[in-house]
Amino acid sequence: MTFNLNFLSSHRSNTVLNVFAETRLWSCSAEEGVFSARRGWLRRFLLLKMITVLLFPHGTELPLLVGCLSSLQALLLLRSPRISTKPFTVFLGQLALADGLLLLRWMLWLFATLGPEAEAGLVKEGKCALCQQILDAHQLSCLLVLGLLGLEASLASADPQL
Repeated sequence: MTFNLNFLSSHRSNTVLNVFAETRLWSCSAEEGVFSARRGWLRRFLLLKMITVLLFPHGTELPLLVGCLSSLQALLLLRSPRISTKPFTVFLGQLALADGLLLLRWMLWLFATLGPEAEAGLVKEGKCALCQQILDAHQLSCLLVLGLLGLEASLASADPQL
């Protein structure tokens, strides 16, 4: 019995990944490559936000942190003067801005646990309740913006001039 140890080079997904890497890295011009990279990054950002909001349990910290960091990158990309002001990009910006609530929540939680009134249980419980309400507001705002993105996508497929 013989084994083929070189199975990775013949696997179909490996060739697909190679073709994808060649088309992404070796585009026709540098300017076109930058725009396609930005577009691809924003698509990955949207996919990441859909996964963190819809699939992960409410309040899981690590996906929220990764989503928050990707939102900062998306905000930097959306500040470019060459990005269009179509509804899709405006909604993506609002989705990225919704993670500002997470930053507020984490600052409030740090103040509640490390601040001068950390010994007072009533103050800590009140701040933790406020942290939970901020987390709920973040979840609801992300769901609203994702719903608007879906509505905009379905309207754009019906009338491409939007």
